[in-house]
Amino acid sequence: MRLEHERASGIKPIENIQLSNERLIGSGHFGNAYSVDGVISDGKRSHTKRLVLKRYREKPDRLGSAKRNASQAISNYEKAKTAGLRVFPTFRLLEDEKSILMTSGHSPEWVCLGSNRGSDAVRNFEQFNAEYIDDSFDIQELIQNIFDQAQLANKHGISLDGDSIFFLVNTQPNHNIDFVIGDYDMLFDPGIKDQLQHNLAYTRVALETFIRKN
Repeated sequence: MRLEHERASGIKPIENIQLSNERLIGSGHFGNAYSVDGVISDGKRSHTKRLVLKRYREKPDRLGSAKRNASQAISNYEKAKTAGLRVFPTFRLLEDEKSILMTSGHSPEWVCLGSNRGSDAVRNFEQFNAEYIDDSFDIQELIQNIFDQAQLANKHGISLDGDSIFFLVNTQPNHNIDFVIGDYDMLFDPGIKDQLQHNLAYTRVALETFIRKN
């Protein structure tokens, strides 16, 4: 999937944006994700785009405050992008400093599926009209590309978590499949002794879960 690049840096908070039509699409340990319509204006013109909003929640335990975790996710994203990992082109901090706006993996041609057991499957989307993806796509190429990313992450000291990978499935009959590293909350863990084996193990689990469900 080719994602059109926008301003990808997450350091400067987004201003002059109005969000509407929020719909909850996921909930995790750090916060909730919503599908939203974003109207972005530069003072002269405006345009509307479908985006994903992640709102971080306050954590009374060791995971810390919403602002801290949102800031850490921005830092992790920047490092992953610099390392050359496949990341969403847009990942920007909002003015409240505890919400992040990012590219949506959904489009008329593509559906974005998470890699954890609670994520949607193709059967949940009417565009496919099928229980499972047909086996015409090149699974070996997909596996190799994901394992290459696991090794690249290791080279740059990045640890991939179990739900870091999002799969992008084409809605056309050939059902081409791509992927992106789309969750940046837990990309660095100094407690991991063998990071390469960790990355390979978690990417394998993500692949197996995706294949089993779809």
